[in-house]
Amino acid sequence: MVHNVLENAVQAALEDYLANGYDGCTCEQCKHDIMAYTLNQLQPLYSSTQKGEAFFRVKLMNDQMKIDIFRQIAASAEVVKKNQHRHLNYQ
Repeated sequence: MVHNVLENAVQAALEDYLANGYDGCTCEQCKHDIMAYTLNQLQPLYSSTQKGEAFFRVKLMNDQMKIDIFRQIAASAEVVKKNQHRHLNYQ
């Protein structure tokens, strides 16, 4: 199965970001919006094998990659925060 290895890294970094003083909405829809916007702004890291996934996980340990992810999460969170819509029922 093809998988974007970046998804897990972004999800973990997003949870960390939200737990450390984010003052916007943290409902599930807003978290999903922040994650989706972030993933759309970053270059995906697709893998179809465990070996490829391991390679990208090593790449994700790079400090600059972590900074890039965190910086994009912060920017994405601001976009979502400015466009808080939406606590309508999504179905």
